Amino acid sequence: MNLTEILESLKMGKISVSKAQKMLSLHSVEEIENFAKIDVGRKLRLGIPEVVFAEKKSVVDLKKIIVVNIKKTGYVLLSRINKKDYDKIISFLKKKKLRIKTGKRSNSLLIYTARLFPSIKHSLAVRSKIQHKKIIKRGIDMDLAKIVRLVAVLFAVVAGLVAIPQSTAIIAVLGLVVGWFVEEERRGPYMLATLTLALAHGALGPIPFVGGYLTDILGSVSALLNAGACTVIVMAIVDRVKP
Repeated sequence: MNLTEILESLKMGKISVSKAQKMLSLHSVEEIENFAKIDVGRKLRLGIPEVVFAEKKSVVDLKKIIVVNIKKTGYVLLSRINKKDYDKIISFLKKKKLRIKTGKRSNSLLIYTARLFPSIKHSLAVRSKIQHKKIIKRGIDMDLAKIVRLVAVLFAVVAGLVAIPQSTAIIAVLGLVVGWFVEEERRGPYMLATLTLALAHGALGPIPFVGGYLTDILGSVSALLNAGACTVIVMAIVDRVKP
């Protein structure tokens, strides 16, 4: 539907105001001199503003993009700014009397006008609180994961040296718990380590005096990792099939 058809459909009551607003926003892609297309209506449709990756753009082009975005939406988010261009862009923004929010330990800039300062400030404050809670939760999870891994490995080592009643069952349970704390991005390395240890844990057996002890310890740790691998596999399958 073109703009006229959208407005006529709204007038005749065929579509709601909210739907018309979203459809109109589809026509809000701004083309800047054939070198960039900016989706200025992205935040309206998806709730997430357009991010401009500055890494492969010249300072001149970035200035034009900033001007267009500020005019259309009142703000723009630049990411991956080249170090050699950073000061030039900052100087340009100061001349334009635009407000700036810099990313911590990053080369990103949130640029906005004075009239948007209250809403931007509120949005950043809310996001900061959410991020802070996520960091705390992640820290607690990481600490708990470290404790579980340490206890499990220590028990496996001791069980490899000393006969402990029901040690096999205990190692299996501890392994299942350890597997729960394996992050998604570490599943591959974990499975590789598990397979390697399962194949090679007996390689130190020929060493005089200590070879037998080392084989028992590594075999016990291997059993621990094997149990954890079961949890990792199940979690990977669940992640694949869940919507």
